[in-house]
Amino acid sequence: MKKLIILLLMLSPLAVSAQNDAYKTLFDDCVGRDGYSTVQVSKDMLRIMDSDYNLALASIDGVMSITFNSDDSAAVEAFRKRCDLMLDRSGLSVMVSTNDGTQAVKIYTSTVEDKIKEVIVLTCSPTETVVVDVVGNLTLKQISRLNF
Repeated sequence: MKKLIILLLMLSPLAVSAQNDAYKTLFDDCVGRDGYSTVQVSKDMLRIMDSDYNLALASIDGVMSITFNSDDSAAVEAFRKRCDLMLDRSGLSVMVSTNDGTQAVKIYTSTVEDKIKEVIVLTCSPTETVVVDVVGNLTLKQISRLNF
């Protein structure tokens, strides 16, 4: 997952069209605000990337990422609660949930038949919350190649 976040932060922001409406609203609200970093990667940008992940990347329509950093733990907690509320209402299913006491990670998916249409990864620590939304037409095997 860290590799994906680093990859996203290295790419320049581009338009993504098929994201979850609630996530898109959250993303738009965070763009340009103090403490928030946002990244959008379009399908066209993913197509030009040359890597071993081409099969998986070709199945992705877009990626959006929000990172909120603050020494104010109450502000980080408020953003995490906002993300939790959005995800609880989204209809996505929790695929994985882990918590080691200092960092919690949840991976949510939306599936149609045997294809995963959307993956949202939520990572929370006392000073940072990261939300990554991947939309496409993926299989579990393709997702595993992306190291989620």
